[in-house]
Amino acid sequence: MKLENIPKIGLGTYQMTGEKCTNAVVEAIDIGYRLIDTAQLYRNEEDIGVALQKSSVPREELILASKVWVTNLSPKRVISSTEKSLQKLKTDYLDIMYIHWPAVRYNVKKTIGAFQQLLDEGKIKAFGVSNFTPKLIDDIEKFNSIRIWGNQVEHHLLLQQKPMRSYLEKQNMKMVAYSPLARGKVLSLPIIQELAQNYERSPSQIALAWIMAHNVIPIPKASSKNHLKQNFKAQEIVLTEEDMIKLDNLQIQKRLFSPPILSPKW
Repeated sequence: MKLENIPKIGLGTYQMTGEKCTNAVVEAIDIGYRLIDTAQLYRNEEDIGVALQKSSVPREELILASKVWVTNLSPKRVISSTEKSLQKLKTDYLDIMYIHWPAVRYNVKKTIGAFQQLLDEGKIKAFGVSNFTPKLIDDIEKFNSIRIWGNQVEHHLLLQQKPMRSYLEKQNMKMVAYSPLARGKVLSLPIIQELAQNYERSPSQIALAWIMAHNVIPIPKASSKNHLKQNFKAQEIVLTEEDMIKLDNLQIQKRLFSPPILSPKW
């Protein structure tokens, strides 16, 4: 599958390992998911590799994304760790490879140069960043000619990331939303409960539909068949303009992820 046709929703696999992860990925692909997201940090690339081999869907019909962890951001380790990821995932290439966080061994010139090499060698089809600010993205474009596909960030109704959405749209970059349900915290919001009743859908489906309506790609984690199906069917929901405004006007701003290892530039 070409990245221009990237699905509206994908499967996140954070904190899923072993047989549970393998089974969830196989089930997700059977349901219709075509975007699978992982990371070196998650320690489940091997489990996903098993799932890809079990699936009857050809590799070229899937979009597979991973992330290079902060301790692997020196040029040599970008290359070697990506090659290990490919071995674990049992694939010749990754559709998207992200920098997980701009921290520790990250260097705007040297690190990006290694990703350019991976692109040139066809080991990755697209380069992305994760948890980057607009300033850090501008720095990459200032020192390198590499094309940045998109930015994966925490994004949900409690952290709406409006300036980031606007910035990425102007830059013609995709935005991918991790933790799109804020670890379940958005589901108890009164407005979400109300809209779920009005649309006769689940609260999670309403929250995911809101994200997709902003042309952002959510990657919710799920392992049960019911939740996988439910999340996938959120694509069918069209929220009215009035309801979108109600959700857009939520004033809560709550970030769930802010590791202490971040670059001083964060």
